[in-house]
Amino acid sequence: VADIYNQSPIPVLWVPGDNEWNDCENYPTSKQYWRENFVGFESKQHYESRQPFEQFERQNKRQENFSFLFRKVLYVGLNVV
Repeated sequence: VADIYNQSPIPVLWVPGDNEWNDCENYPTSKQYWRENFVGFESKQHYESRQPFEQFERQNKRQENFSFLFRKVLYVGLNVV
């Protein structure tokens, strides 16, 4: 999935829902797999002609939560399951 999103011509971010790991039989493994593959994804994307996210930050204890500025608008992604 990360390979597909990495081909996007625009930046891609997502917040996990309850099915990403909460509903899985092996919760700890599923959560770790999601974090290994999707947390930090924004730094792996390459946008030669576009400015990356401004002031992008992730929450220390909940790395799936993030915020950033884009054209003077604050965007926040929160996993509140």
